[in-house]
Amino acid sequence: MAEENFEQGILSIMIFITLNTIGFDREWILHKSKVVTKYFKHSLRIIEHLNPQIDCECVGSAAEGVSLSDSDCDCMIIMKDTFCVDTAYICKGFNVLETDYTNAAPGYVKLVFLHGDEDSPICVYLQQSELYKTRLGSSYISSPIFMNFLIQNLQTLIKIIFPPFISKLTSNGPAITSGSNDNALAIYFYGGCHLNNLSKRLRYYHWPSVSLIQEITSMEGYVVPVGHKFSDSQNIEWRVCYTTAELKLIKSLTDVQLKFYVLLKCVAKEIVKKNCKDITSYIVKNVVFWIVETEPEQAFTPTHLVKLLKKAIMFIKYCLQNNHLPNYMIPERNLIRENMNGKEKRKIIKDLKEYEDFAILLGKVPKLCQCMSFVYQIFELPQINLYKEWRKQVGRCLQAMALCKVEKVQLNMLSKRTVHMDMTWEFFKDIRFWPIMTTLLDLTVPDWMDLAMWWSIEHMLQLFLSRINACPCL
Repeated sequence: MAEENFEQGILSIMIFITLNTIGFDREWILHKSKVVTKYFKHSLRIIEHLNPQIDCECVGSAAEGVSLSDSDCDCMIIMKDTFCVDTAYICKGFNVLETDYTNAAPGYVKLVFLHGDEDSPICVYLQQSELYKTRLGSSYISSPIFMNFLIQNLQTLIKIIFPPFISKLTSNGPAITSGSNDNALAIYFYGGCHLNNLSKRLRYYHWPSVSLIQEITSMEGYVVPVGHKFSDSQNIEWRVCYTTAELKLIKSLTDVQLKFYVLLKCVAKEIVKKNCKDITSYIVKNVVFWIVETEPEQAFTPTHLVKLLKKAIMFIKYCLQNNHLPNYMIPERNLIRENMNGKEKRKIIKDLKEYEDFAILLGKVPKLCQCMSFVYQIFELPQINLYKEWRKQVGRCLQAMALCKVEKVQLNMLSKRTVHMDMTWEFFKDIRFWPIMTTLLDLTVPDWMDLAMWWSIEHMLQLFLSRINACPCL
């Protein structure tokens, strides 16, 4: 047993160093989160300009700074002139909805349309989505009718404004999917019961801290247009979520806890999600929250990463066997029951039992193995810290280039197929272009000046791209 713990400790340290070296230390994760959020706001400012009552926010792994190499960038579109509360009152200039929890599934709510602002475009959507009447004569808002009406109107709008990018919009739960990206429409929710229960919950350790709990319980929530699959009132239910509060919780995690999160995401993506798409990154995030809350602070050290991963796998297996994985913010909401069928669960449980042997598990995550192998080659060299810093400098340059390019986006560009070339051309004329480009070339192709003088531009670009692509990533 002592030998096994020693081996797990050594492997944990190796994984810790690997994640640290390839850009998953806490400082860089928080930096990426800020850059992605800024990039996202720039890229969607035109949509917000077309409709000032819309606020677009980047959500999910990208906003958290822990996205893997092929992760999508999801968006939450918030209606700024619409809100729902437990006890509503008429407020001029706003669309006002009142909550009704009667017979709604846990974590879901019914919305009663109390008052609409006739000048608001969203008011039309709400009026068109009215279904059934309350005893007082007001109407419930149907989430599927609302979604269908929204998709039809957005599809028409895209055909008119962005003809080169016509793609069929589909619904995926509360999100509108275009290509590989999910865009969820959300309405501000100010209901007190869920956050009050969160603040009163018994905890044996010190996460989240008292001050953090006080902060997140004062934050807004959101409702998104999807009902519980097996609820009798599915058509008039909306799901409650606390996206902003969850992002705050992620940012409060320590360096080791964030690496544990990234490690579990890798394993879930390569092993679990391939067999069942319903084991989403959101479920992984909730597993991390429960593990962090229920483990003592001393459990989160670099030597315990493997042990933490095993606990998370055992926790997922236990939840699958019992058909219940509680949502962290709203424990009454079960994240499993509505998603998976019995055949999928039995297959995952069987696989997870096999992967309790970490050697087998690690072999099933090739990208992590490749990164560990790369770091091991330079592990004994003093250059490991130099490589880590070099990688961050290259990352900062690429981020600066991306931000400068997205700042150049104009509405007339979006109607052309050459939008990316147009953005690049506008960036080329920017005074920031050459300082960023020369710094990037100095870092990746130190002899680029000689190659340029000999007109070996194509060879220089090939070297640049090959060295950028050679950087291992998850």
